[in-house]
Amino acid sequence: MDGCQEAHLLALACSQPPKGHRRWSLRLLASEMVRMEYIEEVSHVTVHNVMQDNELKPWLKEEWCIPPKHNSEFVYRMEDVLEVYQRPENARFPLICFDETPVQLISETRQSIPAKKGQPERYDYEYRREGTANLFMFFAPL
Repeated sequence: MDGCQEAHLLALACSQPPKGHRRWSLRLLASEMVRMEYIEEVSHVTVHNVMQDNELKPWLKEEWCIPPKHNSEFVYRMEDVLEVYQRPENARFPLICFDETPVQLISETRQSIPAKKGQPERYDYEYRREGTANLFMFFAPL
């Protein structure tokens, strides 16, 4: 794949998937590249390699606090929170941080194959859903 074709692949991966698909798969990207005549033929393995080697990873998402538009009070309050992290260390008033994240509880449906020299452990992608939970984290950064 040349640079122009890689650019088309990345632009395609960042676009909305075709109707009837929730997200892009490697095979879907490969077939769409051929359908749109960006390349004569390409395998899903090549698409995978190009995507892995590129800095842009459209499938990754990062949770972030996005402030409401034109909300000066929000910014004022956020600066108040951030000021707490600038306080000097004080044994009488330790800084304790708290965070939580939802997690999906899963179990394996098949026995994994142990790692061997030059080969990582292999496990099947199939799993059984066992419910959900919230993971609470408390820590003292100082």
